[in-house]
Amino acid sequence: MDYKFTDECDKVMKAAGRLASYADDKILGTEFLVAAMLGVECDAKQFLEKEGLSEDNVKQLVELNAGATASNRVLMSERIRKVLDWCSMMASQSGTEISSPLLLLGVLNMRDSFAVQRLSALGVDVNDLRRELQNYLASGSGEDEEEEDDGEDPLEDLRRQFSNLLNSMNGEEPPRNNGRSFREIRFNRGAPGKEEEQKKGGITKEMEKLGADITQKAREGKLDPVIGRSEEINRIVEVLSR
Repeated sequence: MDYKFTDECDKVMKAAGRLASYADDKILGTEFLVAAMLGVECDAKQFLEKEGLSEDNVKQLVELNAGATASNRVLMSERIRKVLDWCSMMASQSGTEISSPLLLLGVLNMRDSFAVQRLSALGVDVNDLRRELQNYLASGSGEDEEEEDDGEDPLEDLRRQFSNLLNSMNGEEPPRNNGRSFREIRFNRGAPGKEEEQKKGGITKEMEKLGADITQKAREGKLDPVIGRSEEINRIVEVLSR
């Protein structure tokens, strides 16, 4: 399978491979990935450092043979393949590449791995670390941090506008804006008032054939009530905003 890594994660994979080449069995296991993250500048390193780990802990994570000859032939363990397959699937779904935090989360999800066992032995709260990584990745951190929330939730704004519209149709006074209601603002912009319509003879017979006077129906209580029906309003707004 072809795995797509970010540049910093690619460095982690290469460093892990070099470490595994000095192991007796030449097998790249999950513990080598974590050890490599401590030795390479990557985003995952900050999470491990928060847990009190440093490069000094590398020897406690992996077993190296100082007298062994480095080999170019390093095999990946079955757990590593499962971790990479999962990371590749998650990255593909989000349209990104495998990053070091995602890789570390994949390792921690393999709860029976050597990496998790040895991190726990070093006093790391694996569950807490896993939650931190999940929150980090879910928030989109590490991407474009300049894209910040610049105001109110658009869905909430649409929901409020829709509720105001229905309230207005029921004859209730709409919210005021700078001391003037939205109805007053529309009137000042040239919209005809009720008195003006009455002077002109009201709604014509042609208009009565084509439509209905919703305002009049609201006055007569023929429209469905809005108060106490927030659930229905929310459902309509969600459908309209799709």
